[in-house]
Amino acid sequence: MGKPQRQQRQSRAKRGAGGIRKGASKRAKDMPKALKDKLRDIAYSKTAHGFVPEDILLDNQPQPPGYVFVPKGNVYITRKCRSQTHDLGSPVFTVYCSTTYKQTGLYVPASVQAAVELESKETSEDRKRAVAQKDARDRQKARELLLKEFPNMPRTDLTAVLNHAFLKGSRRVGRSGKVASEKDKVRLAVEAHIRHAHTEYDDMIRRGLTRERARENIWDEVVILRDSWRK
Repeated sequence: MGKPQRQQRQSRAKRGAGGIRKGASKRAKDMPKALKDKLRDIAYSKTAHGFVPEDILLDNQPQPPGYVFVPKGNVYITRKCRSQTHDLGSPVFTVYCSTTYKQTGLYVPASVQAAVELESKETSEDRKRAVAQKDARDRQKARELLLKEFPNMPRTDLTAVLNHAFLKGSRRVGRSGKVASEKDKVRLAVEAHIRHAHTEYDDMIRRGLTRERARENIWDEVVILRDSWRK
């Protein structure tokens, strides 16, 4: 019988990249359990070139020779740095703060970081236009679905729903990835708008009612107005 999957990963880890995982196990002694578990489980990332090692370093530990720090924050740059380092068959080091144990960035080869920074500058305007076009398409799609599901909704309310629930980066229901159905997103967005704009819900919250009790108290009003916009 073959080795269990966990054992196979650990065996590959011990063999790869000059014993990276051996050093990682020593560093793990000073890390919290959650980070130890992550260090143990990442082992190797599967890419088109096979298994490429990844590792974890704390920011107070020596920087790998030939590597530079890429701070967390720019998703385009960190994603490109990671994938291009994998393409080279080189390890990517995820860096964590030594006091908070929160991720701060990556260590990647200096040549990769320089190439990605140049590519980022050269493609910046094209990417901005692409994002703006996608945002416009998403907004138009949401508007069309709102009009389809709630044809009698006043245009002022429709605009308010679009500007609030579907605002990019808001993490509100219209932009949520947790709601699978687009129809459900629209319905929930409309119900939330009615709750705040057409009932005494906010006043109830200010008077000390719990959100659950306040929602129960105004639910019938929400349903009546919501359904009137559907007819």
